[in-house]
This record gives sequence, C-alpha cells and structure tokens, in this order.
Amino acid sequence: MATSSSTDKEERQVLGFKTVKGLERHVQKLQLRRIMIADLNMSSDMEGGYIGGRVVASHASSYSQGHTLTIFVRDESVSDTQDDSCQLLMNIDGEIAEDMPSLLSEEFMLFVSHGLIMLNEVEFSQDHDCCLQVKGPQPRVWIVHKSAEKPGFFQRQSCKAAWFQKQKKRLEVEAAEPKETSPPIPSAVQDSQQSTQNADNYSLPSDYNFPPDSAFISSADDTSTASSSSSSNESDIPWESRQVKRGDTGRKYVYKNLSEIQSGDKKMYVYAVVKDFTEPTQTRGTDVYSVMWLIDESTQAGIKCLSFARSVDKLPQVRRKGDVVSLHRVYSEVYQSCLQLINNRFSSSLRFSGKVGGSLKAHTSALSYTLSREDKQRVRQLRAWYLQQSRGHCIKVKDVTEESSFGLTCQLVSVSVTGDCLVLTVWDGTKPNLSLHTRQVGKEDDLRTVQALKTVAYGFTYQVAIKDLSHCTPALKPGSILLINNVTTATIDGQVELCVNDQKLNDCIEVLQARDYAHVELLETLQSVSGPTTTTTPHAQAPYITIATLHQLTEVPLRAHLRVKMVAICTQSLEDMVRLHCTHCGLLEHLTPETNVNAKGLSTLPCPRCPRKSFPHCSYVFQMTVTDLSGEVVILHVAYHEAAKLLGKVHPTNLYRCQTPRYRLLQRLNHFTGGNNPFSPQTNQPRPWIECCVVKIKYEEAFYHVLFDTSITMDTV
Repeated sequence: MATSSSTDKEERQVLGFKTVKGLERHVQKLQLRRIMIADLNMSSDMEGGYIGGRVVASHASSYSQGHTLTIFVRDESVSDTQDDSCQLLMNIDGEIAEDMPSLLSEEFMLFVSHGLIMLNEVEFSQDHDCCLQVKGPQPRVWIVHKSAEKPGFFQRQSCKAAWFQKQKKRLEVEAAEPKETSPPIPSAVQDSQQSTQNADNYSLPSDYNFPPDSAFISSADDTSTASSSSSSNESDIPWESRQVKRGDTGRKYVYKNLSEIQSGDKKMYVYAVVKDFTEPTQTRGTDVYSVMWLIDESTQAGIKCLSFARSVDKLPQVRRKGDVVSLHRVYSEVYQSCLQLINNRFSSSLRFSGKVGGSLKAHTSALSYTLSREDKQRVRQLRAWYLQQSRGHCIKVKDVTEESSFGLTCQLVSVSVTGDCLVLTVWDGTKPNLSLHTRQVGKEDDLRTVQALKTVAYGFTYQVAIKDLSHCTPALKPGSILLINNVTTATIDGQVELCVNDQKLNDCIEVLQARDYAHVELLETLQSVSGPTTTTTPHAQAPYITIATLHQLTEVPLRAHLRVKMVAICTQSLEDMVRLHCTHCGLLEHLTPETNVNAKGLSTLPCPRCPRKSFPHCSYVFQMTVTDLSGEVVILHVAYHEAAKLLGKVHPTNLYRCQTPRYRLLQRLNHFTGGNNPFSPQTNQPRPWIECCVVKIKYEEAFYHVLFDTSITMDTV
C-alpha cells in the first residue's frame, strides 16, 4: 500500500509540501538539482533540474483555450529587492493550471521542473531576460505551504467549466420564469405628460404587479448634470466582489515623490492624487489604455501616467478627480520632451476615494495587496492636501464677509442680463448673514430660467453679478454646478453685492462634472436643506436617480427611487381627486354630492357600462407634478390603494359628508408642499423633500410614471 501511494504521488503533476525540507527530500529521490534564477539561461537543463522561489504576484485568467496562471517568483535567498535578475515570470497553462489553487500569495513558494525556457519578449518587462512556459504532461510543479497537504487543497476545478455551468443554470432559470408585461391602460389615456385632463379617464388595475426589486435603476447609470449623490456609491464596482487578500504582510516599499522621478527610472512605487483622467480607450492592438494626470505636494504641474492592460477592469479604476492612487512597479520615460509614467500589465495599482474622512478601502483588480498603517496615513495626508489646494478659498455664502475675495461652489438657477452685467441666480443651501443686493430682472432680461429649479431653491437663492461683460455671453445651463472664482464684494445702497470683475469667464467660472467631489458634496447639501422627508418607503436602500435620468431610460417596466419636491396637484380641487371606479371594466366617473354612496364607499347604482352590473367604489385617482435638483419635471400618477398610502386614512367618501375630513386631507397636502397651495405651482414657502418610488411603464408609445410603496410619515399624520 505504501509503495502504491508513493508511486501515485510521484505521477501527479502538482504536489504540495508543508516545508522546504520535505520538497528537498522529494527532489533528491528524483535526482534533480536546483537552478538559481540568476543563473538561468536559454541552455539551462530543465530536465535534470528545477527552479523556483517565493511567489511575488499571481494572476488567474480564463480564455477560450483554457485556464492560465501568470506567476512571478523570486529567489528567497536574495535580500536585494531591486535585483531584477532574481525575479522570474512563469506562465502555467492547461490542466496543470486547473489543478492548482487560483490564488497564490506571498506565503507560497513555487518550484517547477521540465519547463520550457523562452525569451521574455514582453515589452517594458523589468524581470529576468528569460521566462518559463509550463504546459503539457512533462512539467512538474511543487508548492510549499503549511496547508498544502490538507485535504481539498488541490481540487480539479476548471474556472472556465465552472463559469459555463453557472451561465447555463442562469439561462435555464430565466427561461422558466414568465416574462412580465405592461398592464393594459384604457385607450382614453392619450398623453398624460402634456395634459392633466387625462386624470378623468386614467385607470391602472388595482392588482397591478410591480417589477421586482432587481428592476430598480442604479444611480451609477446617472449621466445627467445634477446626478444623485448616491452615484458615489462604491459598491457598484464589479471586480470588488472578487476575493482579495489584503493586509500588512510586513513588506516595506520606498515611495517616491513625483518631483524625484527622472527619465529611465524603473520599478518605482508612487502615491499621488488624480488631477484629471480620461476614460478607457481601445488601442490599435488588443489592449486598452487610459491616461491620468497625477500631482502631489512636491509638484502641482503634474505628471502624465499612461496605463495599459488587456481589459478595462485591469486598468486603474479612477472614479473622480481627487482620488488617491498607489502605483507599484511603474517606470518613466520621455516622450516628445515630456516626462511620463508607464503603468503596464506587470504593474499594479490601488485606488482610494478622495473624500476626506471617507472609507480607506482600497479598490483594485489585483488578487492580493499590502496596506499598512503608514499607507493609510499617506492616503489621509493626500486627501487633506488636495482639499486645501482645490477648495481652500471656497466658502459658503453664509460665511461671506465684506472686503474679501473668495470662491463659491453653487448650483445655477437662472441666467439674465441687465445692462452690461450678467446676473447669475444661484444657491448653495445656506442663507447669507449679510444683506445682499438684488438686481431687478424683467422677463425681457431673462435668458435662461428653469421654473422648477426656482421652486426647489426658493428662499435660498442669491445673485452673483459678472461685470464688464461686453464681448461674450457664456453658455451656462441652469441646473449646472458651478465653481465661481475671484468673487469680491461691493457696497450698493448700503447692501453688499457679490460680483466678479473679470472678462475671462473661462478662468473665473468652471462647470463641475459629476466626477468632481465638490459636485457630489454640494448635491448632498442641497438635498438636506429642507429637513427630513415627509414620506417613507420600504425601498430606502435603493440609490436615488434624477428625473433627467428617468426620462432618458426607455427599458420598461422599471423601478426608480426619487427624491423630489411637489410642484402642484394636477386638479382644481379636492373633489376632482375622487372617482367612482369599476374594477371590472375600468370606468372612472366624477363623484358629485348627488352621487349615492353607502357607508362602505360603494355606489348604490350599478356600473352602466359593465355587463356584470358591478357596483363601483370610491377611490383617489389624481396626478401630481414633481421636480428635483436636475430641473426636470415629471407627472406621477397616484391611484387606488397607493393613493391611500400616500394620503393616510382619509376615506374619499367622507369628503362630501363633513368638513373635518376635507380639512385633514388639505392639511396633509400642505405638508407635501410646505404650506403652499397644493393646486398651484406658485411658491411662497420652501417646499420639503418627498422620497418616493415610481414604476415607469409604456402604453401606445407613451411613457407613464406611477407612484407606489410611498407612505406619509407618522409625524405628518
């Protein structure tokens, strides 16, 4: 039995050992001698020897031809970490790779015999001139690790086969599930987006099945100017679901400042802040690349960094300006008299959020990485430094004092021209402590205004005057987030006016994009200025999207989570919100004082159109117009039991019996509008935020947005 077990062990291509001594005893029986990596050349005898060392990095890939492991090993006896001749690249393919663990960290040692020696023709490679190809039935692979001989350590698992099995199972489940269809809507509904008269005939089945939670749209798809603050959610990054080994492994790296980098430097380690970046682009070959401009305390001019990889998910996944990146094993070169860094597929990178006080979780495509206490401290330092550099002079309007120069981060509400001045009406969620001068703007002076934004920002707006503007009018769009520099104060009639005396508007006004942290932080502030929302929803964990994004999405049915403000109810009175509804034929009729309704809300007369002669019952059926920070508006349909959730327990039948229910219903509508007339878009008081869920459906080439799972808060009740 012992002889059979020993023979079987020698025939296996991949073996594990707990100690190096155990491996040495095994190779002595095979009469193999060790070849040091520094001594390897094209004429080395790999049939009578073996080579290997401690694992530095590893990467697993699945292609159509099979499974591949790319592993870097280094002589464990060499202490000089800068000696490139002691690091060897191994490519392990085929069944051998499938029999090996998919994750090899620095705790492993790997040795190979009978491998094929090849020239390392990888461009920009900084390792040994030779590499090793391990493929076929001849090579033998030995792994040294304390758990290498435990049961189940080596299990034949093809990543490619497992992926196909998972996809096959998913397709079988999808095929078995019935497809969802949009509910029928009576043909009397023509265009609810343009006319409120359709509320008389609008009918949605009370037993309508809303799409599942998976149909909620993520804010990661939000491409509008005023995107939701939830777009900064880091959990949408797909490669982070992979199991990543992290922690302080004890290895120490020497990081360079950007000003210390010289042409020809190799294998450098850098911490920097992303000043700007480009989206991934396909090269002329099979690779993809992206460009970053990096800065740190040593230089604000920045240095260009080009990243190359085989796929987009292997590139540094920068999300916003101000992100902190850690680059390992990059090198420098001069191109067109400019120094630049090269981050190729043999390099690695970590990306950290640039938000001060944010999470220190590293985002990477690498299977393992080192993150020590010193690394975290360095990330905090770069965050604080960049915040001071980029927005050190920016303040809120509540902090403005006389005779000062500063910058403002704000949202544009309207643009108008009075005389030779361009007047920007903006808001930043705070109110000034000084008495600010307001220029009178007529309708003929108004260039661009979004009335919905004026409703959202009511009570918080102020003006910034751009003087001496005689040669151009900038194309500024209401709803944009602006960074206005060089703002000064002037005194007019005892009041303070905010003004910019600069004709170079490109220098004093910058339109911030959604990938700027200042953009996201301002939206978070603006959404909280009116206090808590007056509604609740069980889907609060779903990310917000803007109405502008909702209009862009065409796949239906879908769910969306919105944070909006009510503009007006699309009816003239409380009575117009109530209908007699037949659940069988969908008939909707106005409820009048002459209509006979019993205590249960059922009509005493049967439906005149329904062949079953059923008795219609009273229901709330109405429409309301809402808006958000994007400046867009949408009409929401509210009906049946969903309307009862929103309005509370005020039965529509009681509206015609006494004044108390009418007063109670009107009081709740006033809570949604902040005391403004709920049937008029005119704004006299700041309007509160409403958190709601809507489902988007399509009927006869028109889209409809239906409110669901939105309830009035108990405090309001």
